[in-house]
Amino acid sequence: MYMTASRDKEFAAKLLDALAADAGLPGLLRILMQALASPVLLADPAGRILCLQAPGREVPWPEGLVPPEIVREGSRCPPGKTASGVAPARAGEGIRYKVTPVGREAEFGYLAVLSQGYEDPAREAWLTQTATACAVVMRSREARQRAQQAAQEELVEDLLSHRFQNLAELACRHPLAWDLDRPQAALVIEADRAGSGTVPETVNRQLGHLVRERVPGADYVVAPRGEQWVVLMAFPSMLSPAAFKEQVQDWVGELRRRAYPYLEGRPFAAGAGRLYPGAGDIYLSFQEAKTALEIGRFGRSAGGVTFFEDLGVLRVLHRLGMPRLREFAREVLGPLEAYDWEHGTDLLFTLRTYFQCQMDMAATSVRLGVHGNTLRYRLKKAEEVLAVDIGKIEVQANLYLALTLVAGA
Repeated sequence: MYMTASRDKEFAAKLLDALAADAGLPGLLRILMQALASPVLLADPAGRILCLQAPGREVPWPEGLVPPEIVREGSRCPPGKTASGVAPARAGEGIRYKVTPVGREAEFGYLAVLSQGYEDPAREAWLTQTATACAVVMRSREARQRAQQAAQEELVEDLLSHRFQNLAELACRHPLAWDLDRPQAALVIEADRAGSGTVPETVNRQLGHLVRERVPGADYVVAPRGEQWVVLMAFPSMLSPAAFKEQVQDWVGELRRRAYPYLEGRPFAAGAGRLYPGAGDIYLSFQEAKTALEIGRFGRSAGGVTFFEDLGVLRVLHRLGMPRLREFAREVLGPLEAYDWEHGTDLLFTLRTYFQCQMDMAATSVRLGVHGNTLRYRLKKAEEVLAVDIGKIEVQANLYLALTLVAGA
């Protein structure tokens, strides 16, 4: 018992000495690594490895991201406690670990010890004590970064709210903060609300960490707005619409691949406004991005990128408001939904597929896996239920719009 208490005091003294000497995160983790004779790592809330102490060993996971299992276990673990598990590795062999959150509600991330097989409470205390010391260091860093981030978010708020007469006034408010003369556009990102109608705080925070982590560089500024994350993008020169879309799609696609395992299985959606020549019109791009996101959520597959420029007539109709558009969709398709419900048919799905295939009978038959005569019968039945003639252009326009407004169309 005396030996255990002595070792605990010695370990705590080493942590205090490292803090006093401003040894930083590497110094703290090195003390824990030497005491436990096991590799030690610190990951941020998004799972990115911030610091690793494992002499002679390489990072066991590609691209410096810990497996989502460690993040999930760490997020469920109460402060001052540890959780255990086995995480997959590239070689296929599992790696045993113990993990503890760093900071309140894992605000700074997770501290993990790898290849640890013992169950010594005293040594687990070393892990939690080191996590506390890491939180002290990271909170000090956060205080310095908070001022910089506050200035950045103030700039974003001024840009999006258009609270300035001209760019010269904005430049005086935020000297050297942002190149106001480059072509710029806004992107709005939001996690799936699912059935709850809200985005859990943990998911929203995790998404924000990932967005900030994956931005290509200083030309992208990220700021929160409620449950959404706004990304302002600046480009060296004006791009064609096709080139602009390609760059945004590439970046969001990469973000989605990285984010999915860490968002509790939730996808996210993104809406992009148009690219404007300078910062003076970025507030317009922001409004367009919000419109694209809303319509994209309502009428397109979840998790996609919707560009305002691609919305066509929907960007005009959107001014009517989503309640009226939903009412229109219900009026047009309601009878078909009711018929399918009552008779156990799938006429609405057939009609949607027909329009997705550009009203090509052969392509629709192949996609549905039905004979052409079966498809003709279903479409004829849909016409009878809706009391319309699908051959008429105005009917096609109404059906296409209504189907586009139905989630998943």
